[in-house]
Amino acid sequence: MPFGSMRASFDSLKQQMEHVGSSHIQLALALREELRSLEEFRDRQKEQRKKYEAIMDRVQKSKLSLYKKAMESKKTYEQKCREADDAEQTFERISINGQQKQVEKSQNKAKQCKDSAMEADRVYRQNIEQLEKARGEWEQEHRTTCEAFQLQEFDRLTILRNALWVHCNQLSMQCVKDDELYEEVRVTLEGCSVEADINSFIQAKSTGTEPPAPVPYQNYYDREVTLSSGNSGIQTSCGMIKRFSGLLHGSPKTTLLSTSAGLTLLSASTDTLTPTSNQNEGVYAAVAVQEAPEPPTLPARDYRAVYDYRAQNSDELDISAGDILEVILEGEDGWWTVERNGQRGFVPGSYLEKL
Repeated sequence: MPFGSMRASFDSLKQQMEHVGSSHIQLALALREELRSLEEFRDRQKEQRKKYEAIMDRVQKSKLSLYKKAMESKKTYEQKCREADDAEQTFERISINGQQKQVEKSQNKAKQCKDSAMEADRVYRQNIEQLEKARGEWEQEHRTTCEAFQLQEFDRLTILRNALWVHCNQLSMQCVKDDELYEEVRVTLEGCSVEADINSFIQAKSTGTEPPAPVPYQNYYDREVTLSSGNSGIQTSCGMIKRFSGLLHGSPKTTLLSTSAGLTLLSASTDTLTPTSNQNEGVYAAVAVQEAPEPPTLPARDYRAVYDYRAQNSDELDISAGDILEVILEGEDGWWTVERNGQRGFVPGSYLEKL
């Protein structure tokens, strides 16, 4: 983890990034409100456009209906005119050489055809007038609708342009604000001192100014001689300790029962001997000494390691959670002798579970 001024720079960066994120959220909310207003404006324009389109559809249908009616009346008028002309020509031809009765009949027919043509002409003129009136209304509505659509398009482009302008301004202001916030981080970084951070870390985490002393070599037998020299002048106890050194199992982590048994036997044996100045260690080889029984060794059983453990001494064994181990001896002091892949050593018995 960073320390000192670098930690302060990281904290400043975190704080400023939170401020940047908060400002971006506010900008997003503002843009959403702007978009909502644009959607409302679009919906209003759609409603207005639908009204004008409905009016234009109505006048268009009316003009089209009157046009069809006028064209039909025109055909009828032309047909009646042709019939009147034919009747008039027939009357003129019969009136020259025909009989009186035929002349009167032809005259009446010509008159009827002429009246029909005049009626068709009147209807045709009336339909044309109605069509012209509808066309004038259609043209007026068309002009009004086009002007309204043009105003709508003008408003749409104006509002869209203003919205984009405001959007660009908001983004530009956000960029400036972000740069100001990051500038504060840069200021803290300028005040960051690597050497001061290292010195502060050393002062806070140091464990001393001197390295640990080297571990000296201690001869096992020299230590036994030193211990035995203070026991009421008995010089031969060193040899006895050598004899019983094999009874001590493993390291100090072995059971107290085994150690105490060996020491009791040692004391009993030395009390029965008569110390002389000429005796040496070879004398004790003939003394019948009953060795203490070793702790019973249980049948090998498989256990699983529940936790990781790293050996602290040379007689201990490294284990990892999930390792399958074979327990050789369960010590009363909580340290068990186990074997894994041909390697033996002590491990805490509370770190194991039976399979």
